[in-house]
Amino acid sequence: MEEFPKVSAEELKRFLHSKVDDVAEKIIDSLNAARVGELIADTEEPVRKTLFEFGRAAFEAAVQQKLSAAEAAFPPSGGRDDGKEDGQ
Repeated sequence: MEEFPKVSAEELKRFLHSKVDDVAEKIIDSLNAARVGELIADTEEPVRKTLFEFGRAAFEAAVQQKLSAAEAAFPPSGGRDDGKEDGQ
């Protein structure tokens, strides 16, 4: 079985850094919207959802990076091998 080409963490780091501000804002918005005495009850689920979405997006970006690298490493087709030109 052939191996996937290796990828570096740099592209994923750039993606993650681009999302951190949004994640931080959503978490703080949840905390600031919490009722007095209900901090955990009012924030636990929205923060969990925000972090889950961030994790899912990070995983999807990493998988896409790996697949893109594999596609780029795949040799292009040599064209038709039946003696005819394309379009005939």
